[in-house]
Amino acid sequence: DPQYALAYSALGSAYVNRVLKGLGQTGDHEKARNAFRKALALDPMLLEARRHMVFIYLTGGQKQKAREEIEALRREYPNDSGVHFVRGVIARLDSDYETALRSFDRMAKLNPEERVVASYSRARIFMYQRQYDEAWRELDQGAAIEPEHPMIKVFRARVLFLRGEVDQASQIVQQVL
Repeated sequence: DPQYALAYSALGSAYVNRVLKGLGQTGDHEKARNAFRKALALDPMLLEARRHMVFIYLTGGQKQKAREEIEALRREYPNDSGVHFVRGVIARLDSDYETALRSFDRMAKLNPEERVVASYSRARIFMYQRQYDEAWRELDQGAAIEPEHPMIKVFRARVLFLRGEVDQASQIVQQVL
């Protein structure tokens, strides 16, 4: 259905996630941008497309525009867990760690199914701050829900590496691979 905005948004999301996860191919960024443009042309207020466009702005060097859009979305959709996730990512990239931690917390409170993502997102910040015990506790919370989640394992390996426990870290990375 060429008039189905949400389908274009989902297509754009698939492309942008390939880029963000480091698995993208040449042209994926532009394919994502075009899919979101089609979605927003059909429905200018479509939350999903607007939220994912923030990542297009970020990866396209438009950080201020990304900040402005996520703040507008936060005002319009204060109870959307995805908005709080994106806000947390932007705050983390800005080294505004307290805002990022609060945003990831809010995300998990709004949608408890997002606890795993909130856990490894928060753990990453604690690692930046060299608070490795706190990072580990966050990862424990995520592992309690989904012990085999690859991101939980990868961040556990990173904490171990940062603590100097290289062999254990390597073993975990090998398991994930």
